[in-house]
Order: sequence, then structure tokens, then C-alpha cells
Amino acid sequence: MMQEWFKKAKLGIFIHYGIYAVGDVSESWSFHNGNISYEDYMKQCEGFTASNYDPKAWAELFKKAGAQYVVMTSKHHDGVALFDTKYSDLSVVKKTPAGKDLVKGYTDAVREAGMKVGIYFSLIDWSDPRYRSVYPEGEDPKDHLKDVFATPAGGPEDPEKWEEFLKFNNDQMHELMTNYGKIDLLWFDGDWERSAKQWKAKEFKAYLESIGDSIVCVADEDVVKIHVHTNDPGLAIQKALTYGQLSRMKIDNMREEHQEKLIKDAEKLAAAQKEKEKAKEPRKKVGFIAVSIGEGLNEIFKELGVDYIIEGGQTMNPSTEDMLTAIDHVNADYIYILPNNKNIVMAANQARDLTEDKDIIVIPTKTVPQGITAVLNYNAEEDVDTNEETMLEAIKCVKTGQVTYAVRDTHIDDKEIHEGDIMGIGDAGILAVGRDRLQVAEEMVAEMVDEESEIISVYYGEDVSEEDAEALSDSLTEKYPECEVELNQGGQPIYYYLISVE
Repeated sequence: MMQEWFKKAKLGIFIHYGIYAVGDVSESWSFHNGNISYEDYMKQCEGFTASNYDPKAWAELFKKAGAQYVVMTSKHHDGVALFDTKYSDLSVVKKTPAGKDLVKGYTDAVREAGMKVGIYFSLIDWSDPRYRSVYPEGEDPKDHLKDVFATPAGGPEDPEKWEEFLKFNNDQMHELMTNYGKIDLLWFDGDWERSAKQWKAKEFKAYLESIGDSIVCVADEDVVKIHVHTNDPGLAIQKALTYGQLSRMKIDNMREEHQEKLIKDAEKLAAAQKEKEKAKEPRKKVGFIAVSIGEGLNEIFKELGVDYIIEGGQTMNPSTEDMLTAIDHVNADYIYILPNNKNIVMAANQARDLTEDKDIIVIPTKTVPQGITAVLNYNAEEDVDTNEETMLEAIKCVKTGQVTYAVRDTHIDDKEIHEGDIMGIGDAGILAVGRDRLQVAEEMVAEMVDEESEIISVYYGEDVSEEDAEALSDSLTEKYPECEVELNQGGQPIYYYLISVE
């Protein structure tokens, strides 16, 4: 459930932190994808000292930047908990030289700085043998014979072990929700490896509601907790002082809360009325859903006739539930879904399999430019199957490049990369590295353009001025006169430029 404060929050900070900070590897995916052995990956525990862990300094910096909330990983897919858990020995408290609860320091510092506290928790645990005890529902086990971290990999299923794992997740969530004060935001990841039925999504949601936003009262002979409604809280406090020492006093203006409730009720009513009006509209034959990552790109998709935009991207992958919500909002017999990110395709497929009253066609677009090309190639005069074939063929012709910055020193694709470097990332890897955005973008495009190229589309991000974007466009027009260069304001975060070549 999305809270009102989150809808209004303009800036949040996400902290990915774990033992993968030790070596030159990416998070848990590095061993899952075979880039490093599991044993070598876990050896990073030996070098994880958390020597640069300074949550108070982090919180001060985030506050100065204008952040309203912060989210930190409590456990990634590797199963290494950053908190002191009694349900597993695999934690930085027990398995690393750091030897301390990193979630505790983080939650205290962020809360003290006046920001909302968020916790990331991976439903996946590739270190727990109980997690890989069943296959994804509705899929052929033969497709998962090599996925030794996520499935039985050819062995028999053990539903009892799966139930044990679900309880284990619940137990760790209970620790996170009860041992660190109020948690304002929960950020789950990894639902795409199993169906909602296997995850017992409804039961899990009910469990979370039972431990979150709840009141816990602890009483003994020496402590009394009082809750009272009064027009003069001062008198109540004075009277209470006659009985003993006061602690953790909290005074709320109920009139303000009532006003806020009225506003929220009005907003809900307006939304409900809008949905009723939409439901009255005649059902159309074909609709579109697209995942997008910036105001400019959102507008492009809307202008092309996309019915529903899901906010997403590299840092915020929509879930299967988000997909189902979008499907519910689009009143059409056939709905094309454009994930526009390889990490979102599975969630889209799961949503398709769970939908019964509409025909869902997932076009496996891996980038936003591919999604735009797919929509442009849709022909309302053709049938659904023909359009699917046309779009699938069209996206094969799209090369995509992304210009962004490096967050740490690393070595990828025979290229030495330093923190702060500008990188041009193509479909198959790093195409260009440098310190200048324009130069890197030009070098990246040079690797993408060939004799058959006809169109170069440039989408500039929120951190790029129109003047700089036009300078790049003019440069590309001059260098590639045989190509049509299109410049669009994308407004996407993180990526200075998204560039496609067709």
C-alpha cells in the first residue's frame, strides 16, 4: 500500500550495501550468473570490515541533498543479513569482521535526521537450500536444470522445505519490523522468481499488516501507559507528574488529523468517481502498457497512444502486482505490455499468466527506445498476431546506448573505469569511457552506427541542459549526414542520454 507521504516525496536515497563492497564484483548476481564462484563470492565476508560505515555522516549528507526518505538493504539475494538475526548465522554480525548490526545504526541515524526510514528486503535467498526446494509454478522444470541457486535444478521438490523458508522470511521480517523502531517504507525484491500463489502473497500482506502500523503495549508493576483525549494536554501532564516520572510523551492535534482524514477521504472519493467514469467507457479492442523512466519519455509514450504508464527503470523495477494493477486499469480485450527493461520481462509474463479476462501480449523490449519503436510499428488495421510479429521484428533492429556515470572504480570489458567516469553502455557491454559527456556519447554512437543505420534518436535526461543536448544533436548530424537525427527531452534520471540507432 502506497502511503500519502511517499506520493509527495520528491527525493529518496537508496543504499545498496553488503559484502559485495569488498571485491570488484556486482551484488549477488555475480555468482548467480557464473561471473564468480559462490565460494569465492562468500570469501568476501572475510574482508568486510565496514570501516567506512558512518550512518550519521550519510544521514547528514542525504538531508542536505533534500532527501525525504532513505532505503537501505537489510538482506540482498545472497542471504547475508546486515542485521542481527537469530534465525540465521549468515549475517555481518556473525560472519564478518564488522561484527555489528548495520541496520540499527542506519535506522537510528536516518530517524534522528528527520527522514523517513525504509528497509529493503530480498524475498530471494540464494544461499538457503530451502529456497531452491520448488520450481516456479507453471513452468517446465527442464528450463531450470542449471539454476542451482533458485530451483531444485533437476531434483525432486520439497514443499515442506518451501513452507519452512516462507516462515523464515516472515520471522526475519518480524525482527526488522519490531527491533528498529517504526519502519516507514518496506521495499521488497525478488518476487519474480515465484508466482504470487507460491509466495502466498495475500497471507504475506496480511502478516505484514499485523506487525506493521500496530501498537505494542508492555506493562509491568512500575510502568503505566496512558492515552487520553483532552482540550488541555498541559493539565493532563501536570496531573501525571504527581504519580511519577514521565517519558516518551507524545501530543497530537486531533483536529489537524481529522482535517487530513477529510482531505484523504475526498481524494479517495474523487479517484473512485474517476474509475466509475472510466468503467462506463466502451471496451476497446487493443490497449498498451509501457514501463517508462522520465516525464519526457512518459509524454512520448502517451502521445503514441499508450494507455497506462508504469514508473520504473534501473533503480525501481515494477512488480507483478504493479503489472496486474495496470492491466486492471486498461479497458481492452487485448493488451500489449512493453517492459522496456530485461529485469521486468519476467514480472510482465507472470502478470500475463495470472490474467484471465483479457489477452495479454508481452513484447520483450529491453530498453525504452525499443518500446518506442514497437509502438511506432503498431498498425491498427492489422490483427493482433500480425502486429506482435511486426513489433518483435522491429525491436531487433534497434541498438541502444546509455550514457551514465561510474559510482566506483572497476574493470569491465577490458576497460579501466574510475569513480566519476562517464560511461557509454551498449547492448553488449561498455562501448566508451571518458570524463566528458559529449565525447563519450559521440564515441558510443560511433560504435553503434553502421552502413545500414538510418535513424539516430537521442533522449536527454533531467541532468542535461537543452543547450548541451542540441550540441550533441548537431555534432551527430554533421558526422552522420546519411542518418536522420531526432532529439527528444526524456527527463530520465541517472542516464544523461538514451540513444538508439535503427
